[in-house]
Amino acid sequence: MREYGREITHDHYKYNHFIFITALVLWGVFTISPLLSYYLTLIILSLSPKIAAFTRRLIGLLIVLSGTVYVASRGYNTALGDDITYVYYPFYKGIFYGNDYFSTFSGGWEFVIGGLFKLLAISTEHPVDKDIFTTVFVFLPYLLWYVWLEKFGLTHISPDKKNLCVAASLGIFGLLSLSVQIRQGLSTPILLLAISYLSQSRIKSAFLTVLAICTHLTAIPIYFIIRVFTEASTKFKIIALGGIAFLVVTFQFIVGAIVGGNLLGNASFKLIFYTNTQSEGFQILSFFFVLVIMIVASRFFFDSNKELKGWKSLITWGGIAYLVLLPIPMASDRLFMVMSIFMMGYLLFLSFSKVSNIFRILLILYFIYKFFMNSVFMSAPGNSGGFFFWVNYDWIGDYPFYFWLK
Repeated sequence: MREYGREITHDHYKYNHFIFITALVLWGVFTISPLLSYYLTLIILSLSPKIAAFTRRLIGLLIVLSGTVYVASRGYNTALGDDITYVYYPFYKGIFYGNDYFSTFSGGWEFVIGGLFKLLAISTEHPVDKDIFTTVFVFLPYLLWYVWLEKFGLTHISPDKKNLCVAASLGIFGLLSLSVQIRQGLSTPILLLAISYLSQSRIKSAFLTVLAICTHLTAIPIYFIIRVFTEASTKFKIIALGGIAFLVVTFQFIVGAIVGGNLLGNASFKLIFYTNTQSEGFQILSFFFVLVIMIVASRFFFDSNKELKGWKSLITWGGIAYLVLLPIPMASDRLFMVMSIFMMGYLLFLSFSKVSNIFRILLILYFIYKFFMNSVFMSAPGNSGGFFFWVNYDWIGDYPFYFWLK
């Protein structure tokens, strides 16, 4: 038995060593094709059993960086409403040339993003290009999400399923949205960290909560939404859901009163957009279909660890709230970005945890499909909602770091 145990340990060591070497090779692949390294790494991680935490983190960091460069390749003049082109990049350039950075957003309440723009501005002699700008501000929230995943998200996951969980959490992720909704995209993982730190350090939790709010003010309602739908009693969940339904019914009247009375100053007129139901109307968004799958699968295959039941509650109650909010343009994805952008892959994994091998196969097939649809089988630059990929550089290059050395 001792010899058998030593043999298993030795085999595990050899496998971890093999994956570590593979990870180093994939870092080399990244330099000539971020798309290839992104999906190859996701597939390898999906297939891997238990490996050392350091090796997993080396792979996870590569996924984050590869995915960031992949998304930053998109065009910036092909889609209406591209906030990089029409909002954030012009503000950054203005700050670079001396404009005030503290009061740029929401009269100074959301000063974090302006401060980051200032740091970027003083770090270079000339304004960076839009793809570099996007790389910086997609990488930050994507990395923070991975930090949350490693510190809190994997805590109660079975050791032999952690790699699959990371692959799903990083690979089924709304990266494109992070390149548009910069402030809320950065605020959301900070808020997740703040809530998760509540049980460990109230000082850290309070600091991160304030930081999230000062990055985007939607952190205030989202904080209560997450806590109620993951921790509160059924009674309070029903009350919260009723409040959301009441908001939907009275939304046009409330916004009309705010705009008509200019109750929020200049911010009042930003709400005019949300009174225009023609902008999106009662639109069934892409996350709707994933949500339905989650809700159904979680009834039968959700992870059996009781410490994770809060996320099952979020799927059910948060999912219902998401659907109730659909008549208000963008409200569902704004207030439930934590589900529709960040935790989509994580919650899917938990929902199929009891049939993880089936989920593993489907996940790998999904990654293979996405790779081919955005590379060799792409009849035109791959796009989503008017955002064309591989406009700034190709999906594979002729020399290392071709995407930065243009």
